[in-house]
Amino acid sequence: DANAQNAELFKEMFSIPWSGQSVSAGLDAVQPDTVIVAVPYQVQQRVVREIVASPYRPRRLVLEKPLAADLADAHAILEACRDAGIMTLVNNECGAPVIAQIERILADSYDNEVISISAWCSSGLHAVGIHVLGMLRYLFGPVEWVRAVAETEHVASLPFSTNFTPDDPRVHAMLGFRSGQTGFLTNSALTRYTCKELEVTCRGGRLRLTDNGNRLETWGTAVPGESTVSYRLADPEVITIEQGTVFSRIAGFLASDDETAGQDVLGLDIALDTYRLLDALIASSQANKEVRL
Repeated sequence: DANAQNAELFKEMFSIPWSGQSVSAGLDAVQPDTVIVAVPYQVQQRVVREIVASPYRPRRLVLEKPLAADLADAHAILEACRDAGIMTLVNNECGAPVIAQIERILADSYDNEVISISAWCSSGLHAVGIHVLGMLRYLFGPVEWVRAVAETEHVASLPFSTNFTPDDPRVHAMLGFRSGQTGFLTNSALTRYTCKELEVTCRGGRLRLTDNGNRLETWGTAVPGESTVSYRLADPEVITIEQGTVFSRIAGFLASDDETAGQDVLGLDIALDTYRLLDALIASSQANKEVRL
C-alpha cells in the first residue's frame, strides 16, 4: 500500500506474512507464483511494468478491469506480459457463471437466432460499462462498428458508487456486431440506482438479465387464444441462476493444471479487444460519427 500504516494494518488483520510500499520489494520477499493486481486502472500499466521487470516475476497475473486509462497503455500491458511469458487473466463479469448459462440458453432454447440486443448500465464506461461491453463481446462476438453520443450532464458523485469519477465518459450507442446482429447500449450516471442489465430479442422469444445479474427470465411464444388472432410471448419463466461469481471462476482457472485455463474467457487478447470497443465508443461520441473497429 502507498500508505505504510494501512499496509501494516491489513497485514495484521489477515495474517499476511509481508507488507510494504514497494511492489519490487514484495516480489523479492515473497517470490510469488501468482500476483493479483488490484489498483486503479490509471496506474495499472506502471505496476505491471514494475512486475515484469522483476527477477521474481510471477508465472501468472490477474488484472482488474479495465486494462488501462487509454488504448496505448492497454497495448503496452499486453505486450509486456506476452514478452515476459506471464499468463494473464483480466477480471470482467463476462466470466461470471450466469453469462455462460445465458450462452447455453441462447443456443439450446433459441437456436442462437438473435435479432437484437439491449444493455443498460450505470456509472461510467471504465467503472461499470467495461463489464457490460465484456458481456456483449463474449456472448455475441467482435463488434464491427459503433455510433455513439455522449451523455454530457455533469454528475459529481453517485450515492451508490465509490469508484465513479466525473470524467469517466458515458455514452448511448448502437453497435454493429460482425455476426450481423445489432446492439444498443445505454450507459448513464443519471439514475438514482445502480444497474447492469441485458435483454436479448430472438425469433422464438426473449431473454432478460436484471437486478445487476441476479435475476434471469426467459419468454417463449404462445399460440393465439380465443381473444387474439396473433401469436404472443408466453408468461416469463424465472431461471435459477447458477451459483458462483466471476471471482470463484477465476480461482478455478488459477487452480487448474492447465496453464491456458480461462484464456478464452478472460485472456489478455479478449480484454484488449473489449477495451478497443470502449475506446471506439468514446471516439465516436467525440467525433459525432460512426467508428469502425
